Amino acid sequence: MATIWRAHHSPWPRRSVVAAIVVFRLVNALLTQTSFVPDEYWQSLEVAHRSVFGYGYLTWEWTDGKLRGFLHPAVFAALNLLLQKLAPTEWLPELIVVAPRLLQAVIASVGDCYVYRLAFKLYGNSRRAANLALVCHLTAWFGFYTMCRTLSNSMEAVGTVIALYYWPLPSPSQPLPKDIDFHKALAAAAVTTLLRPTSAILWIVVVLHHLWTFRFAGFLRLVSQALVVGMLALGAATALDYIFYQELVFVQLNFLRFNLLTNAASFYGVHAWHWYWSQGLPAVQGPLIVPFARGAWLSLFDKSMRPTDKAANRWLLLLITATVAALSLQPHKEFRFVLPLLPLVACLCGSTLELARPRTVKLCIAFLVLVSAPLALYTSLVHQRGTIDVMQELRTEASQGRVSHVLFLMPCHSTPYYSHLHFENVSMSFLECPPPQFGRNEVAAFYENPLLHLQNQFDAAGFVPPSHIVLFDSLFPDIEPFLFVRNYSLMKELFHAHIVTEDHVGGKVMIFSSKLA
Repeated sequence: MATIWRAHHSPWPRRSVVAAIVVFRLVNALLTQTSFVPDEYWQSLEVAHRSVFGYGYLTWEWTDGKLRGFLHPAVFAALNLLLQKLAPTEWLPELIVVAPRLLQAVIASVGDCYVYRLAFKLYGNSRRAANLALVCHLTAWFGFYTMCRTLSNSMEAVGTVIALYYWPLPSPSQPLPKDIDFHKALAAAAVTTLLRPTSAILWIVVVLHHLWTFRFAGFLRLVSQALVVGMLALGAATALDYIFYQELVFVQLNFLRFNLLTNAASFYGVHAWHWYWSQGLPAVQGPLIVPFARGAWLSLFDKSMRPTDKAANRWLLLLITATVAALSLQPHKEFRFVLPLLPLVACLCGSTLELARPRTVKLCIAFLVLVSAPLALYTSLVHQRGTIDVMQELRTEASQGRVSHVLFLMPCHSTPYYSHLHFENVSMSFLECPPPQFGRNEVAAFYENPLLHLQNQFDAAGFVPPSHIVLFDSLFPDIEPFLFVRNYSLMKELFHAHIVTEDHVGGKVMIFSSKLA
C-alpha cells in the first residue's frame, strides 16, 4: 500500500490530503446542528436505537407498510451496540447523538476520496483535474449541508461514486475491466440500490450505455456476474430484514409498489414535472452551476476539447440528465433525491476548470467558497435548529428527573425522538400523519381546531397530563388560554428559523412545563 501512496500517478489523493479531508468532514459533522428532513432520524437512528436498546418508535413505513430495509439502520445499530458495550452509561445519551454523525463523516470522506479517484480515472490520470474535482465537491454547499447527515441518500451518494470508479471507462478503446474491479462495481451498485431502490435508475442507464458502447461485447459476462452479485446482495439484505421484522419481507417490492403503482408518496407533496430542472438540481449545484454549464457547453459543442475528456463529460451528462428525467416522472420530489448526482457534477466541473488559466481557476475557486460558505454555514448552524436544540433541553431535564411525559404539538416528526433523548422512563407522544391507507392523520385533525382537540384529549377518562408540552410559537396564540388554565408555564423558548417554509411551523420552539409536576 505504501508504494501506491507514493506513486506519482496514484489514483488516491496524497496522505496529507486524505487526512485533511477526514478532518474537514469531522468538523463538518460537528457544525451540522440543524434539522433538514425527518428521515435522517426517524428512518435510521430511531430504528437503530430501538433495535439495540429495546425502545423507540417505528413509523408506519416499518410497521404497516414494511417499505424500509434494515441495511441502513444496521450501520448505526452496530455503532450503538459498540457504545452500549464500551461507553459509560452516563455518557450514552450524548454519545448516541454525536457518534452517528461522526461515523457518517468518515463515510463521507471516503466518498470525497472516490470523487478524486473517479476524476483521475476519467480524465487521463490527470492529478490537476482530480484535485479540482475534489475542491468542487468539498466546496459544494449542499454537500456540506447533507453529507454528514444520517440519511440513506448520503450513503447512496458515496456508494454511487465508488461503483462508478470501478466501472469500465466509457470508451470502446479501453479494455474490459478486471473481474475484481467489475465485482467491486457490481457490489457497490447492488448495495446502493438496496439502500435506495430509486438508485436503480442511474444503474439502468449505466448498463445500457455500457452495452451500447462496447457493442454488446461481454454481454453474457455482464449479465451473469450482475445476477450473481445482485442475488447475493439481495439475499444478505433479505436475511437482515428477516432478523429485524421476524418474518420474510421483500421491502424492495413493497417500496416500489407504494411509490410507483399506488402513487401514495404524493401524500407528502406534489411538484411540477420541471421542478428538478428549474429548482432541484440548480439549488443542489449552487455556484457550481457556473462551471457545470460551461463544461456542458464545451463537451457538447467545442471541437477543441480532448476526445477522451469529451467522452467522459458526455457520459456524466447522460447519467445526470437521464436520472433527473426519470425522477421527474414521480410527482413527489425532494432536493436530497438528487444528492447522488453531486459527485458527478463535481467531476465535470473539475474537468472544466482544468482547461482554464491558473488565474481564472483561482478566481473561480474563490467565487465557489465565497458563495457556498455562507449558505453552508447558515443552513447547518442556524436554519431549523430549534427542533434539535429542544431535544438537548429535554435530555438535560430528563437527566435530572424532571420529565415524565412529553407531548409534541407540532407537525409530525418535527423533532428527533428517543435516539436524541435515551431515557426509557420518559414517555413521549406526537401527532401522527400516516397516509390514509395506514391510519388517521392526527395533524390535520388537530390543526382544524387545536383548542377543542386539546380540551377533548385532556378531559378524556384516564388521560394523564404531560409534564412538558413542546410547540411552535405560531400555535401559541391559539392555545394560550388552555395552557394557562391547565397550569403550564413557559420553561424555554428556542430559536428555530428566520424563514418559515412549511405550514404550522414557527420561528421559535417553545417548551412548557407543568406547575403540578
